Amino acid sequence: MNPQHPEEKAEEVDLEARARDRAELRDIIRKPLRPERLEEFARVSRGRAEIVEKSVWGQIRWSKSIGRPSSTRLADAFVIEHRFHVYDEVAVDDPDFDVDVWLNNSFLLSKWDLEDDENFYVAFRSTLVTGNVNVVWVRFADNVPWRRTPGATGRGYRLIVPPARFFNTEDTPPKVTVLQDFEVIFKHTSFLP
Repeated sequence: MNPQHPEEKAEEVDLEARARDRAELRDIIRKPLRPERLEEFARVSRGRAEIVEKSVWGQIRWSKSIGRPSSTRLADAFVIEHRFHVYDEVAVDDPDFDVDVWLNNSFLLSKWDLEDDENFYVAFRSTLVTGNVNVVWVRFADNVPWRRTPGATGRGYRLIVPPARFFNTEDTPPKVTVLQDFEVIFKHTSFLP
């Protein structure tokens, strides 16, 4: 370190702190997402808070008893879209016309597989678009069949409940935005002879 440039040492420490922060965050998100764990992580420092506050976090959860997608990665069985609402009455000069659209968040998305003893999860993170109403839509990917759990009986189909979650960051953005879980459920059907 050059004694004439003490900022070099500060940069080294800052880079080391960032590396530790990223490593600890990786450990936290290797387990099913819990808002309290992300909030605790964010309370440690301003740098950690910025990492968490600039994101929206969520997960899709389902019981192992209803099977799993045949894709190598669980995440490949889902399409997750993050959109935000734009409304502007003054975007054009015509008083009878306004801009009222939902735009795709182009900074979407990282998604990864998780599991515990009872459930599979696909967790995701997207960049938060503040000052707007946001929505995250989840649907099954096309052409990804699911394998039934051995011993499962009955006919039926899988649904994602709910298919979308709306959240508003217009007023006071929360410190940590973690959506309630999307859930894959199995609806049994019966056919009469």
